[in-house]
Amino acid sequence: MLAFILSVLLASQVAPAEADAARALVGSWTGGIEQGGAVVLRLAARFEIAAPGDVVGWLDSPDQGTRDIAVTAVTMVGDSVQFAVPSLGALFRGTADSARARITGTWTQGATSITLSLARGSEGETFVRPQDPSPPFPYTESEIAYEGAGGLRLAGTLSVPAGVGPFPAVLLLSGSGAQDRDATMMGHRPFRVIADHLARRGIAVLRVDDRGVGGSAGNVMELTLADNARDAAAGVRFLRTHDRIDAARVGLIGHSEGGWVAPLLAAESDDVAFVVMLAGPAVAPAELLAAQARAMLTAAGAPLIEERIAMNAVVFDAIRREPDNERAIAAATAATRDWLDSQPDAVAAAIRAGMQSEEARAESARSLQLQTTPWFRGLLSYDPSPALRSVRVPVLALFGERDLQVPAAQSAPLLREMWAAHPDGTVQVMEGLNHFFQHASTGLPTEYAQIEETFAVQALELIADWIATRFPVHVHAAHSASEPAVATSQAGAQRGRWPAERRYFVGSSLFVAANLLPDDEPPAFFQVNAGYRVTAKDVVSLEVIAWHYHAPLGVPWGSGKGATKERYPGSVREIGVGVAYQRFVWNGLYIAALGKFWVDPLHFLTG
Repeated sequence: MLAFILSVLLASQVAPAEADAARALVGSWTGGIEQGGAVVLRLAARFEIAAPGDVVGWLDSPDQGTRDIAVTAVTMVGDSVQFAVPSLGALFRGTADSARARITGTWTQGATSITLSLARGSEGETFVRPQDPSPPFPYTESEIAYEGAGGLRLAGTLSVPAGVGPFPAVLLLSGSGAQDRDATMMGHRPFRVIADHLARRGIAVLRVDDRGVGGSAGNVMELTLADNARDAAAGVRFLRTHDRIDAARVGLIGHSEGGWVAPLLAAESDDVAFVVMLAGPAVAPAELLAAQARAMLTAAGAPLIEERIAMNAVVFDAIRREPDNERAIAAATAATRDWLDSQPDAVAAAIRAGMQSEEARAESARSLQLQTTPWFRGLLSYDPSPALRSVRVPVLALFGERDLQVPAAQSAPLLREMWAAHPDGTVQVMEGLNHFFQHASTGLPTEYAQIEETFAVQALELIADWIATRFPVHVHAAHSASEPAVATSQAGAQRGRWPAERRYFVGSSLFVAANLLPDDEPPAFFQVNAGYRVTAKDVVSLEVIAWHYHAPLGVPWGSGKGATKERYPGSVREIGVGVAYQRFVWNGLYIAALGKFWVDPLHFLTG
C-alpha cells in the first residue's frame, strides 16, 4: 500500500521540464528483470505522448501472460530515468546511455530491489518461443467453465481433435503456486505446447486456470492437496460427460505438485483411466524441500548448505506444531534464534550476516506468511506413499536428469520399488532435461528464461506414444484406406471408435457369419446398414434385412433340432426395411432400438 501511495504522489509531482525530456523515451523497448547477469523475467515497454503532453507508458510481461500494465510518472533528468507502476507498487530508477538506446537501473517492488534493463526494440516486438503453437490448428479449442469443489467456478480451454470421436482425453494439473491454464513461465507456455501436441495426436486436452487466476475463482494458497484433488475430480467429470470424449479413457497429467495430486485422485476414483507424472515427487514435501535446497545450493556454489537445510527444518517443525498462524510465526522466529545460538560462532555469524538487511528481513517475513497458509501447512503433513502404492491404472512417471527441484535420484528409485508388482507402471529418467523438461546445462531456475525450448520433443512424443499404445486413437493423418469398414450388430457388441473423418458409413452385422456354419439348412441371413453418426455416441441407420427361417416354429439349432414336434413343412423368408438407433454408453457397448416400417407380406413356404 505504501508503495502504491508513493507512486501516486510521484505521478502528481512531475515537473514540465522533466516530462519534456522524457519524450526522448517515446517508442518501444524490450528487456527484462535480471539476476546474476541473466534475464529471468522478460518485459516490453511502450512510451507515448499523452494529450496534455506528458509521457505515459505500458508494460507487457509475456513471461506472465499480462499486457498493458499502466506506467506513470515518467521523467528524465539528464540521463536519469524514472517511472512508476502503481498497480504493482513498483518504482524504477535508472540511467540512459548517451545514445538513448539503452536504460539500466533498479526495479523496486516492496522490499525487493533488482536490476532491470531495457533496450530500444521494434514496435510490437514480443517474445515468441519456437514451440509456441500457431494456426491453422487441426483441432478445435473452446473456452469452458465448470464448478469445482465447493461450487466455485473453474475456467479453462478444451482442445479436441477434428472429427466426432469419441477421443481419449487428459486433464493437465499444474505445479505449485498460482498458475494460468498454460502454466506460463518466463515466456514459456508448456501446457499450451503439450495440449497442441496431444490434440494433433488425437487426444483431447483440458487445461485450467488455478484458483484465483484468470477465469477461476478462489485462492490457490487456501487449498490443500486434497482440495486440489477434488477440483481435479470435477475436471474429470466434465470431460467424461463431453459427447466427443470417451468416458472410459480420461486420464491425468500432473507436473511437479500436480504429480502428487494425480495419483491421489487416481487412487480414490474409478473415473481415472491413466496417470502421467511429470517430475512428480515420490517423497513427502519436507523431504523434497531438503533435497531441492541441497541440489540448488550445490549447483549455485553456496556455502553452509547442510546448515541452511537444518535451519529450514527447525522452522517447518515449529509451524507444524502450532496451528495458530501468529503463534506459529513467533515460534518459528524463536526456534530459528535458538538454533543459531546453538551453532558454532562462525556458522551463526555467516548465516546472520545474510539476514540483517532490510530486504532479507522482509523476505523472511513473506516466507513465514507463505509457510502458514493452508496450502503449505497441508504439504507439511502429507505423505504421498499410500496413494502412489494404491494406483492400479496404467501410470507413467517421467523425470529430468538435471531437475534440481524434484531430483530424479531421490524419487525415481522409490517409484520403481513401489511399482515393482504394478502391471503397467513405468518410470523413466530423461537425459539432459530440467524440471520443465527443457534441455539444460545446469538445471538452475536462472536458465529457464534463457532456453528457447519450451518442452523437449522427445518427451512430448513419449507421452503421446504411451497414451496411444494403451488407448488407441484415430486421427486423419493416420487413417488408411485399408481400415476395415465399421460394422453394426443387433447384439450390441461393436467398437465405439471410428476414424475422425468417417461420419457416414456402410456396414453389416456379424450375424452374417452364421451363413458359414456347417449346416444343410443355413439361415441365409443378410443385413446392410447405411448409417450416420449424429454425435460420437449417437448413431442412426437405415437397415435392409433378409432371413431364411427353416424352423420358424421351433428351435433352429441345438439338441431340439430335428425333433418331430419341431418340424415344419418348408421354410419362411422374411425381408424388411427399418430404422435403427444406437446409443453408445461405455466404450464399445451400446443399446439399440430397431423399428421395421416395411416387411415383405408374402411370407412363403418352400418344400
